[in-house]
Amino acid sequence: MNPSRPALRDRLRSTLGFLLPFALAVVLLVLVLPAAVGAGWAEIGGSLQAISVPEVLVLTAVWWTGLSLQTIVQRTALPGLRYWQALQLNLSGSAVANVAPAGGALAMGLNFAMLRSWGIPAAGFGRYTVLTVLVATLVKLAMLPLAVVGMLLLGPRAPTGVLVGGFVAALLFAAILAFLRSDRAADATATGTDRLLERLAPLTRGRRWPAAAERLTELHERTAHQLRAGSRRFTTGAGLYALSQVILLWLCLRAVGDPLPVTVVLAGYAVERAITAFPVTPGGSGLAETAAAATLVSLGGGPATVAAAVLVYRGYVTLLEIPLGGLVAGVWLTRLGLRRRSQSADEAELPDGGPGPVKEN
Repeated sequence: MNPSRPALRDRLRSTLGFLLPFALAVVLLVLVLPAAVGAGWAEIGGSLQAISVPEVLVLTAVWWTGLSLQTIVQRTALPGLRYWQALQLNLSGSAVANVAPAGGALAMGLNFAMLRSWGIPAAGFGRYTVLTVLVATLVKLAMLPLAVVGMLLLGPRAPTGVLVGGFVAALLFAAILAFLRSDRAADATATGTDRLLERLAPLTRGRRWPAAAERLTELHERTAHQLRAGSRRFTTGAGLYALSQVILLWLCLRAVGDPLPVTVVLAGYAVERAITAFPVTPGGSGLAETAAAATLVSLGGGPATVAAAVLVYRGYVTLLEIPLGGLVAGVWLTRLGLRRRSQSADEAELPDGGPGPVKEN
């Protein structure tokens, strides 16, 4: 057997694994989205042309405001982190996560390198990552129940799927919050998980996860205190960021001539956020747009205008961050390289060694 064949198969499998999610996103956007809302691309394009330059400027300002508000959560999770550093982490991480399938791991690696270059220890990065992910998850879970409550109180009538999704999300939100805030709930969760995995062992060829309960307990111990101490700042930052995104989506709908009620916009936003929790495609592209647009249309939105508004909204929160985040990462890498070359030159001139670790502000 030719020894190069397994390597060729591995490369082919890796290439297909990278390209297929992109292909799926394109198919969903080009074919499934118009079918889901019941409008052709000619109609959607006509709605996009209705957006004026002043409206684009307003949308951009709201989008940037949201990014700034998100730094409140980041700086609470990692005390000492500066505003511009938090923005760099956010944009560069989003750029990587949105262009690579399962790019979250790559984004974490890039953010880790950036924090280390600023002199922040590895332990701080682990805590920062866990806290920001937990807060983001809680916000995503909270949005759908809030949308359901809003529609029950103010209308319109919520679709069955949204009602069921809101109920499930509310249960998950309550369970995670109880785990994080209560020692008793954390112990019960760890014990229950251990017993569940023990019963599932026969279905997994005897494979066991003996450290699962220990890791859950460690997660609770590492995050509970800081979450309690920073609960107000976490809630304020995450809440204001989510509000800015709802406003951005509402303004996108208004720009194309379809200003839907706030409760409906909140439902569309909640569905879009929930879909992005499942990274089947990079950044949830294709799936998130289709699900959000279909939800808004089912609640009274115009097919073409809703599709156009959702595409503009996703363009801001996903597409625009790719080139901007790439630029941020490129500038950081360039500055880091220049500093390291300067440090190497200084060390070559000093017989007893050079300065300490490279740090970037």
